[in-house]
Amino acid sequence: MRCRKNHTTPVEKAAPLEKQMGKYWRFCLLAPAIGIGLYIVLYINSTFLYPGGSNADKTAVGYSWADNYWCDLLSRYAINGKLNDSRVVAMSAMVVLCASLSLFWYYLPQYFRIARVGGAVIRYTGISSMVLALFIFTNYHDLVIYSSALLGIIALLGTFWGLYLKKEFKLIGGGIICLFLIGINNYIYATGKYIDTLPVMQKAAFFAFLLWAVIVDIQIWAYKAALGEVAGQQVDTQPRLAGGCRQPSRSTKPPKTASLARSKLPSRSR
Repeated sequence: MRCRKNHTTPVEKAAPLEKQMGKYWRFCLLAPAIGIGLYIVLYINSTFLYPGGSNADKTAVGYSWADNYWCDLLSRYAINGKLNDSRVVAMSAMVVLCASLSLFWYYLPQYFRIARVGGAVIRYTGISSMVLALFIFTNYHDLVIYSSALLGIIALLGTFWGLYLKKEFKLIGGGIICLFLIGINNYIYATGKYIDTLPVMQKAAFFAFLLWAVIVDIQIWAYKAALGEVAGQQVDTQPRLAGGCRQPSRSTKPPKTASLARSKLPSRSR
């Protein structure tokens, strides 16, 4: 017995990541948000280990949220000259963050359903930005900052286009706010104007983007969860024959083409 060719439905095509990740795909999609949360915990913990010193006061004790930069936690020595005990925890937090955001940029194009080229631009510029960010503690700090920011902005602009196609205007608005804060942060860093406000602006831009990324990741998870349930229901309601082919639907009505053909036959004369 021959069975009909197994055509993939649009719903089944819409969930390739779920098939790749297996039964743990829901957890994998939430991994970026979980990783960002872990990063924040490690970051806050590292501030308690920082010996002290900032550009505003080199003799200060401890980490100052108003005067210290995030990069101060990654240095081998604190600004006050003491060995930086927060470095190991801060570098671990950085690795967790970059890995989490790399997953975020990898999953994100699946939510948009945009063209393959556009999805590749979002995915690989975002991941490249995170890979470069891992080297922020080296002597190429400034080059890493500018290169990573440029690639991240390209990924964000592509993301805005994908969100526009899905009519996610609230997420676009939140992303534009993040982009505006990042722009102000880079302007202050490059020009030196209002440099005293940079430590606060840096943290505001950074945590605003992380909050936005968590919201988008949860949105992707919710979308994929709903899509997976619909796909599961559709597959369950279609029984299959041996070999994986769907059982053809049986209809009691004769085919329309056959009935039309019979009606066109000449009537027999008696």
